[in-house]
Amino acid sequence: MAVSYLSSNAGVLGVALTPVSVTAASAGMPTVWQRDLALQGGANGSLDLLTAAFVDAARAAALVGPSIVVALLPPLAETRAIALPPLAADDRNRFLARNAARYFVGARGPQVVGSVVTVAPHAEVGTNSATIVLTSSTVQLLMQTLDAAASAAGGTLRAVVPAESAWAAAAVALWPVFARGTAYAVITRADRTDLLTMVNGALQGLRRFRGPADAPQIAAIASGGGDRASARVAVAGPSDAAHAMIGALTATGLRVLAPEPKWAALAAQPDALAARFAADAEGLTFRTDASIVSQRAAARRTAWWALAAASVALIVAGFVHYAGVRRELAQVQAGRAAIRQAVDATMAGRAPVDAAYRQVAALASAARDARRWSAVFAALAANLPLDASLTAVRVRGDSLFIDGVAEQAAPVFDAIARMPGVISVRATAPVRRDAIEGEAPLEHFSLGAQLSGGKR
Repeated sequence: MAVSYLSSNAGVLGVALTPVSVTAASAGMPTVWQRDLALQGGANGSLDLLTAAFVDAARAAALVGPSIVVALLPPLAETRAIALPPLAADDRNRFLARNAARYFVGARGPQVVGSVVTVAPHAEVGTNSATIVLTSSTVQLLMQTLDAAASAAGGTLRAVVPAESAWAAAAVALWPVFARGTAYAVITRADRTDLLTMVNGALQGLRRFRGPADAPQIAAIASGGGDRASARVAVAGPSDAAHAMIGALTATGLRVLAPEPKWAALAAQPDALAARFAADAEGLTFRTDASIVSQRAAARRTAWWALAAASVALIVAGFVHYAGVRRELAQVQAGRAAIRQAVDATMAGRAPVDAAYRQVAALASAARDARRWSAVFAALAANLPLDASLTAVRVRGDSLFIDGVAEQAAPVFDAIARMPGVISVRATAPVRRDAIEGEAPLEHFSLGAQLSGGKR
């Protein structure tokens, strides 16, 4: 059996089933559609009866191929709060389905179970030793029949919920204050009264009572031992039963809330109320193993489609970005081509100027680094012996080369060695002694002096 879980309520037909009737309602139906039928737990001709009912209800709602949400009223579904050890949702439902006869009085044959963990007070089930679970059970054969009937009627079975879930959704619409905090909805019928505990708009607890005679117990639960006038309590059900319950609750000190005026007529019909708000029910729903597998497969398909879409988007974005970069590069190249001639002309005119600047910079650097030879020559003249004469002076790098004559060459070498800035002195040629008749002999010398690197 494949149950389709959709998120939109557009085109959804809500159906409420009891063993003797079927009621349909939707947001687009002007009136509630209802038909009597003998539903035998999904067997003995139930398929044909349900198919015909779904076809006629869809026609009355002007829906083609509708998504159908079914709310099962007691005893077709049995809902109660129990205490269980902590379990994952699927494991918990399988455990309850295997042990349905232990937890559900009316369980006969294979069952389909739904459950939710609640935050209701532990007093709801009289224990605080385990996780409190709100659970509901129905016959597996009925679920299969509903699915087959929906398909035969040209629609799809979107979900199956217990009536209590639909009533909880209705309570938020009829009494908007139920969407926040803790509130209590009393659903009265001829044979039973259900007390729904609502926490922030969600069904969190369920107790059953006989009727107005149990109003003091209902009041005690709703007030929690506190101020009864501040408790939020509402009543829905057939007019006579509802008025009797409202009177009994008011007598205990509770202030019973009236429904929104537009919902007043619907509040008097629990079956129609469940049908109208079955599509809005959340939390407690029936899920078969097949529907779980189908839902997971759909989730996997959705994930793969999302991944594929993201990959395609990434590839397209890459191509778009690449095309944008190529376009910008072409624009830059076109701009460069447009100004190339002007730039080339500017660079050609600038080249001689740059060369001249480099030459000037070189001359300036040479001028800064050049040795001041005038100071060297002055020191040389001051330090030479009086009998020495120079015949040639040459400079090369940091060296000074001198040729000259003197009565003796040795004092000349010593004098130049003592000059400031002179590092070393050496002879560059042998000393020659010449004697001219009638004159004192003279020595010819050639020497080289290495000067320090500092500027002079």
